Amino acid sequence: MAATENPLLRLKQSAGLLEESGGEDGLQRLAEATARIMDSERCSLMLCSENEHSQLRWRVCASFGPLPERAYLEEVSAGEGIAGRVAASGDALLVADIDRSEYASCARRANDPGKSLLSAPVRHAGAVIGVLNVSAHRAGRVFDIDDLRLLEVVSLLVGKAIQIRQLQGLLNSRFAQLALLELAEKDLGQALASPLPNPDQVARIIARSFYK
Repeated sequence: MAATENPLLRLKQSAGLLEESGGEDGLQRLAEATARIMDSERCSLMLCSENEHSQLRWRVCASFGPLPERAYLEEVSAGEGIAGRVAASGDALLVADIDRSEYASCARRANDPGKSLLSAPVRHAGAVIGVLNVSAHRAGRVFDIDDLRLLEVVSLLVGKAIQIRQLQGLLNSRFAQLALLELAEKDLGQALASPLPNPDQVARIIARSFYK
């Protein structure tokens, strides 16, 4: 069995996903890392947003491997297509052969030999915020239930990585930095006004202000 086919080694690879989300190309690196872990030729990461009617829609935000340009322009709603159904149900999906499944009409590449695919929801705080789609195993084989379970683990880590990315973006904003500074100055001023300030107390105030 090749190293990439060893489930334990593939799980170990996924441990580094939380480090992949930083920088402007963070989402792209998450898609690439997922494809590497799943030993697949293609992976797309779809995230949700609201349209002008406050309806949730999902669209491709990052991908690895060949993907038609129009895929970045298309949006799907809950229950629409494979990704929309996964987003609506919250359940991961394994399709052994898309041409012989109920999703045949969703196939983008009629002549592509890689007919097997996986799709899993990406969650944050219990809500589905995205969908991971994986297709075309590098060994040419059909994805199985073990692959599906692995993608479910990967999707959990991707959700955490996206959360970290959002928090980093918030903390790097000028508004957040000024808010933290204002909180820290207020609490520190009260602590330092006492005759003998306690260093431990000052440290706790800084930590609490950062948490707030």
